[in-house]
Amino acid sequence: MQYHQVYALYYSPIHKAGECAEAVARSIRPDYYTVDLTQPNVRRQIYSFGLHDLLILGVPAKDGALPEQTKEIFHNLRGRNNPTVLVLSSDQAPCDDAVEQMKALCRQKGFCCINAAVLPMESGNESEIQRFAQEVMEQLEAMEVQEEEE
Repeated sequence: MQYHQVYALYYSPIHKAGECAEAVARSIRPDYYTVDLTQPNVRRQIYSFGLHDLLILGVPAKDGALPEQTKEIFHNLRGRNNPTVLVLSSDQAPCDDAVEQMKALCRQKGFCCINAAVLPMESGNESEIQRFAQEVMEQLEAMEVQEEEE
């Protein structure tokens, strides 16, 4: 599947989740769009995505948990079974519950989570981000081949 647009959407009060989401998006397509949901006025807008749009959703996880307002942050996003990649920036606490909560939220909003990563908040994690972005690109290519064969 060719993606018409790639979007990096994130809630990032200390900018790390945004940096991670944007780095993954940039690795997939240099001309991606950003939606910084950290700003309340941006969250008030309704965002609907086309069938062939790819989303990178970034959110912080502190002590292994999502921000309390996560549902409200993503309330105005509308998907159409869009392939979605989750990027959680973390303080190194286990985040399995946070990842599962984000996957459930994605399903509720009409997104299809195809991959997820928990990336450390500290600087210097560029190689880890690049490895994850490469994994996502390979996964997208495999999905494209599978669609062509069907």
